[in-house]
Amino acid sequence: MNLWLEKKLWHSGYDTVIGIDEVGRGSLAGPLVLCGVMIRQCDLPQLKKIKGVNDSKKLAPAAREEIFSHVKQFGIPYVIQRITPRMIDAKNIYRAAIMGCNGITKKCERVVPASSRFVVCDGGLFVPRMPSAFQETFIKGDARVFSIALASIVAKQVRDALMVRFSKIYPIYGWDKNKGYGTKAHRDALQAHGVTPFHRVTFTTACTKPL
Repeated sequence: MNLWLEKKLWHSGYDTVIGIDEVGRGSLAGPLVLCGVMIRQCDLPQLKKIKGVNDSKKLAPAAREEIFSHVKQFGIPYVIQRITPRMIDAKNIYRAAIMGCNGITKKCERVVPASSRFVVCDGGLFVPRMPSAFQETFIKGDARVFSIALASIVAKQVRDALMVRFSKIYPIYGWDKNKGYGTKAHRDALQAHGVTPFHRVTFTTACTKPL
């Protein structure tokens, strides 16, 4: 995947392109994790060294880990926003995603002036236009746009690490393997043991054991 969009926006006068994507929308447990990766023209030599960038769902764990290690090694700036299961239950997943995206842009505002940044979001977020930001949404952006794809990879790596950590508290649910998604083993554990504080209650109603 090349930087066709980022180069176009740099040429138009935007110093920084912020790619936003989320991971964990359909999970039964764990947070929704959003990432905003700041792609700056000054980082182009380092960005060219990051090979194999694509939608995180299409990459093997080893490939994602290598790309994430390069992001950290080359100092590519990014911000993370976590939306807790309780907030997802209270607001619903759609509003939670909007809150997360607004949180990302607010964090980026502290680093990049609004006049010199352009925000690109994955179309799956269905996010309304955000205040004080030039913005465009791309359907299947995580498979088409470098900055969005990179955001999806970073968000996936951050969330997976969280779920492995949480699995040490509640190992019976197998989050180190299923990352909170509704595998048969995870659903069977919900039937047998019920929900934990890390579960989204509104997502697990049909899976939990009878009271």
